[in-house]
Amino acid sequence: LLNNKAQAQGGKYGATPQDSIDCIQNLNFYQEEYKRNNYKAAYEPWRESLRLCPKSSINLYVRGIKIMSEHINSIADPTEKKAAVETLLKLYDDRLQYFPKQSKPAEIAYRKADVVEEYYPEDHQALYDAYLSVIENHKDEAELMAAAKAMVNAQKLYEAKKIDDNKFTDIYSNLTGLVYQRISKINNVNPVDTVALDDAKTCKAAIENAFISTDAANCDNLIKLFTPRFQANQNDIATVGMIVSILLSRECVENDLFYQAAEAYYKLDPSAKSAATLAAMFRAK
Repeated sequence: LLNNKAQAQGGKYGATPQDSIDCIQNLNFYQEEYKRNNYKAAYEPWRESLRLCPKSSINLYVRGIKIMSEHINSIADPTEKKAAVETLLKLYDDRLQYFPKQSKPAEIAYRKADVVEEYYPEDHQALYDAYLSVIENHKDEAELMAAAKAMVNAQKLYEAKKIDDNKFTDIYSNLTGLVYQRISKINNVNPVDTVALDDAKTCKAAIENAFISTDAANCDNLIKLFTPRFQANQNDIATVGMIVSILLSRECVENDLFYQAAEAYYKLDPSAKSAATLAAMFRAK
């Protein structure tokens, strides 16, 4: 029966009748221990199931994340631990390979980046690369928080003098551009999705804070960065408001960009807040 089942399902339970017997035994063993939260005892039969029959069930990968994470936490040797982390990362890739219809590539990529963050929190280059890859390769399907995490790690690289002002400013410009695209799409496609919109705005604020808290956000760089953005979005209150807010926060108010942005902001939103901004502009003049 096992032989017929294995052949009928294209090797789902193993390539040979003996594989099928061993596979099902190990599946049963690891599942029983998993249900008892005995992840240490579940580890070996789970690994054997993964070796014998990787196509048998998506639960091999869903539950395997927890089993493998617990195993990693029990390892003291750095070399062995690094190898185990690589196995955990590969587990995500294998899930995508064997169960593509039940897996979302963007989500898998984000979870892998989170694994890097969990085990290598000080490797800011690897983290920046991982999160940037998520947001650039998966676009609208990507978890937008990846952009904010990429920016935070870029900030660490800048502060460690591993990237210069120009590179850091370019990263900021690129990531904010991606976030603005997402906000624009939400507004155009599903403006009532306030949760997605709030998440996007939270990410945008995190990216801006990571930039303006550094020396790279000097007045010259801000003017260079924001002038073309202002010119292209003079009627967009969110963009104009952001430019005004950042220029004010950095006391970069004695320049044409701030004058133009402050007047545009007041026209778009004639409120007490924008009037105060306009007053600051006139005072600077």
